[in-house]
Amino acid sequence: MATLLVGAPATALAQAPAPASETFEPQAVEATAIWSTATSDIAPHLSPNLSVVGHYARNPVQLQDRDSGEVAARLLKDQLKLDVGLGLGLFERVELGFVLPIVLYQNGEEFAGFETPNTVDLADARASVRAQIYQADGFGLAAQVTGYLPTSDQAYYQSGPDPAALAAVIVDYQGGGAYPWRIAGNIGWAFEAERRSAELATDDRLDFRGAAQVQVIRDVLELRASAFGRWEALAEAERSVSAGYLGGALVHWGDTGLSSSFGLGGAIAGGYGQPNFRALASLSYAPQPEFIEAPVSEPLVTQRCSDETAAEGCVDSFAQDGAADGPGSADAKTDIVLDGGGAVDEALIDSDGDGIPDVLDACPDDPETFNGVDDEDGCPDEDESSVRLVGDRIEILERVHFDTARATIKAQSHSVLNQVAAVVKSNPDIVMLRILGHTDSRGDEDKNLELSQQRAVSVKEYLIKRGIEARRLSARGYGESHPIADNETEQGRSDNRRVEFHIIERGDSEDKVDK
Repeated sequence: MATLLVGAPATALAQAPAPASETFEPQAVEATAIWSTATSDIAPHLSPNLSVVGHYARNPVQLQDRDSGEVAARLLKDQLKLDVGLGLGLFERVELGFVLPIVLYQNGEEFAGFETPNTVDLADARASVRAQIYQADGFGLAAQVTGYLPTSDQAYYQSGPDPAALAAVIVDYQGGGAYPWRIAGNIGWAFEAERRSAELATDDRLDFRGAAQVQVIRDVLELRASAFGRWEALAEAERSVSAGYLGGALVHWGDTGLSSSFGLGGAIAGGYGQPNFRALASLSYAPQPEFIEAPVSEPLVTQRCSDETAAEGCVDSFAQDGAADGPGSADAKTDIVLDGGGAVDEALIDSDGDGIPDVLDACPDDPETFNGVDDEDGCPDEDESSVRLVGDRIEILERVHFDTARATIKAQSHSVLNQVAAVVKSNPDIVMLRILGHTDSRGDEDKNLELSQQRAVSVKEYLIKRGIEARRLSARGYGESHPIADNETEQGRSDNRRVEFHIIERGDSEDKVDK
């Protein structure tokens, strides 16, 4: 119960306006917080973020008789508020935030010596600055200072008498895997002027917040839980602790940049401003950055034995085993070039390098378009293919698009990945295909490594949905460790952000390519 203990006549209670009663303070940027608990993440540079958080509180302020313990009056019975937030990231290290809380509706019971709250009002505005100190190996550390600006009528439990400040330390830890998760904790000290009303007193206080979240559907749905409270730093007889909790979920609405959350909660430890019941709903927007691009690769011409070397035996480029296929040098591999005595069997030559031998290829000089349409006839379709099977790789000839800082595959990349799936389906000798994720060098190295792994896993999951057996696929992220271009230039960074497909096993398990 959120109470004021009353032991004096009612006429003696209204000595001063009641202190601000709110104990739940949503952060300005939904994407870098778990409701009121901040994380070490920072919004992208010059990226404006908007949020609207509506929350309802039942009985946050009550009068309770000290002797009987009965509730004398519910001074603040129902309260519906809207916290409108605006955030902006700077240089990937600093985040500015501003929140204006608006009371849409509130009511309370009349009691001698106390004013009935207004239906519509403002609460104290909050301005914050957060700085990321460290973030690596899943661990994050940041600091935040929040200023409180008295913008409300002090008589209605919404404002302090003077400006105040809260300085907090933020610690969090996150893990990847199939269900990415994060835990975060904030602890801070609030500096505010002492204020007394009736037998309630407020002064400087210890503020504590903790939260956890886990993605149950990657980049779509996450479950979250939060606890928050405060300890008033008063004389021992006047000290009080209040704490509350929220549990719910957050939903990302595809590539729109919109997300919404829902939560229900109540009191853990009753105190001033802590309601019996709380409900929350939010809507936030973060602009979607430019897509991540994979570089365009040039098609590779398939090698085959020349007329001069066929009789002597030549290296078998298809098996990648380095053994000559020729008289007396059979290598016992299953591949497109015949092994054994005599010259190469010209009937099994693949002139256009599409993986279909000429004897089975209706268009031996034109490579097949692997797009799920007549992929077995060896002829290109009307639409130009974006995929080539080249030796021990599947080369993609158009760009793969991701949301920045996320593993979400944009819809415009579904076509090229469908073609990759068609190539794998059309080549059952591909026993194991490894999907490699790479990033450029911007940002934290460990975070880039984790992000590249998540993106590789996303591509793997997409191919599985397209009918490729999971046992034929593996995913590995390399972060920024394998650049193919100069990270000092925009074009170089674009080239380094890529997804690759390496065939690491063909045919029998012994036919492996070390990657």
